[in-house]
Amino acid sequence: MKIETEKATYTSPSACQAAVDELAAAVDALKKHYEQCNTYDDLAGRLADVVRINADNKFNVTEEYATVKALAEKYHATSQWVNVSEDPEVENWQKQVNFDVLTDDAALNEAVAELKDIVIYTEKTFTILKEGEESVCHNTTGVAAMIERLRLGAETLKTLGADSNNALVVAANNALTDDDALAENIKSNVKQRLYEKLMDSNNEFFQQTTDEATLETVTANPVDLTVFVKNPNLYAREYTQEETGWEKISGNAHAWSSWGNDSHSKNTPYAEDCKLHPGWHSKASVEQTITDLPAGVYTIQFKGDDNDTNVGTYGYVKTSATPAVAEGAELDMDLNYAGYSYINGGMKPIENITVTDGQLTLGFVWGPECQAFMDGVRIKMTGKAEGFDYGKAYADGIETVKIADKVNNGAIYNLAGQKVGNSFKGIVIMNGKKFVVK
Repeated sequence: MKIETEKATYTSPSACQAAVDELAAAVDALKKHYEQCNTYDDLAGRLADVVRINADNKFNVTEEYATVKALAEKYHATSQWVNVSEDPEVENWQKQVNFDVLTDDAALNEAVAELKDIVIYTEKTFTILKEGEESVCHNTTGVAAMIERLRLGAETLKTLGADSNNALVVAANNALTDDDALAENIKSNVKQRLYEKLMDSNNEFFQQTTDEATLETVTANPVDLTVFVKNPNLYAREYTQEETGWEKISGNAHAWSSWGNDSHSKNTPYAEDCKLHPGWHSKASVEQTITDLPAGVYTIQFKGDDNDTNVGTYGYVKTSATPAVAEGAELDMDLNYAGYSYINGGMKPIENITVTDGQLTLGFVWGPECQAFMDGVRIKMTGKAEGFDYGKAYADGIETVKIADKVNNGAIYNLAGQKVGNSFKGIVIMNGKKFVVK
């Protein structure tokens, strides 16, 4: 309208150019306003979803949830599923999201700055694996990535007879971080339950059958003991570059991840499944030594992949009986490892590793010409350790405090599965349910 009204005054090149510049600036401002409106609308809708999705789960007691809930109230952001079908016999569920409409640039900029980091952080952090899922590299973020060993430990407890009301199972399911104290309690309870079963010669574990098609011997019911590994699936945070649990022996293997579509800021350091990688064509190695593994025969499966030559890259294991490299001698893989598996062989399982004193070292080596990645490791017991006295080990208590299968009525436990008194403040478990005591 302005240009149409004033077009008669555009009698010189400079006047025309000024009008063009003014119009271009208006278009640019309108484009930025439109983009900021879309950004706000997207964030407000996602904010409402975070509040709805986590209203009744373990994340609703966190400070971050309180923050997003307060912001949702500030911007009147709500999200709900509504059956919009007019036919009573047919369901047609649609998600309805509502929030304040903002049109002022200052208000939009303030809202976007206020919402962006907290929305990304809570979306990426408030994560729970569905039943049957497994944490997979590049596919899991937040709490689900961090507590994988606790979740696997809870599943093993149930395999060994615990039910869903077991204090440690409940605590693992409600864990908000990679809790070392809780992991220790789970491991001790797993070991005691396992020894209790293995001292019975008629136990159902590790019975062998013959596959009629291949005539190969198959061992039934291997027991997953990956809970004994610290950070078995590998998680890290971008800015701290954590490689929790894995010691660098040589080189500089570090966390490597695509980090998803949302770029991290220092205000959103959510954990995420990653891979360990030393850089292109760089030699490196990492190790982790377990000292409390139950006695038994084991299969160890490293997970890894390679983008290049995969020369000299492998996973290995050592026990306390494995000879060390003699002074002045070179590594003899067949002598100085209890077993190993090259990545270019498809990372085949390392089988028939016997442990009787709890000690097992896990290691990964990157060859000088590789572009390889280590994704993680799994450990499963496939048989008894021959000659080991499981009855005596069970009777000795294996340095654990036995926790009842079910939480007793009125008894209160913290998230580590430890019984606490009525004066305890924080998140507690009672009768299999979670409460906040203030």
